[in-house]
Parts: sequence; structure tokens; C-alpha cells
Amino acid sequence: RKQQRKDAALAASTQQLTNAFGWTSGQVFEQHDVQELNRVLIDKLETKLAGSPAQTVLRDMFVGRMKSYLRCVDVEYTSERQESFYDLSLQVRGMSSLQQSMEAFVEPEV
Repeated sequence: RKQQRKDAALAASTQQLTNAFGWTSGQVFEQHDVQELNRVLIDKLETKLAGSPAQTVLRDMFVGRMKSYLRCVDVEYTSERQESFYDLSLQVRGMSSLQQSMEAFVEPEV
């Protein structure tokens, strides 16, 4: 019990970080996943870097490009679209490696 109080006294406050994300005190106790944290963090950093010489550094380092396409099997029609992304949602359950997850991600749907 005494050790817990000592540890609590030494613990760092997360109040500034919480405020920086724009979260209310009620949101502090909600579960946030790592993808959501990354998006909020990148958004806040890009806002702070806007207008500075480093304003594109995050985009340059972390943005990927993905091409989505649609090809109809019954009629001759094809559509392509490029999208930017900061993260991908990969299936991990049942996969033995990151390579296998990536292969499943890019596998065409029929």
C-alpha cells in the first residue's frame, strides 16, 4: 500500500497530452485504439506544423498511396482511383506473417 502511494507520487501526468488531443475528461477513460491515436496525433502535429518549413514532413514520411480498381465481369467497364493513407487495417487473425496479411489485403475480390 505504501509502495502504491510512492509510485503514484512519481507517476507522470498525462494531462497536457490529453488536452493536446482535445479530449474531455470523460474521454480519458474511453478505450482508444492505436489507429485512432495515430490519426489524432498526426492531425494535431500537421496543424502545429502548418506554415512552417516542416509542414509536409509527416506526409512525406508516412503517407502511402493505394490504387483501387473496379472491373466488371459482365460488361466492359473499368474504374481506377488513387487514395492516400497513413495506415492500413490488416487482418492478423489466422495469418502467420505480415507478408501473408499484406497478400490477403491486396487479393482481388470477386
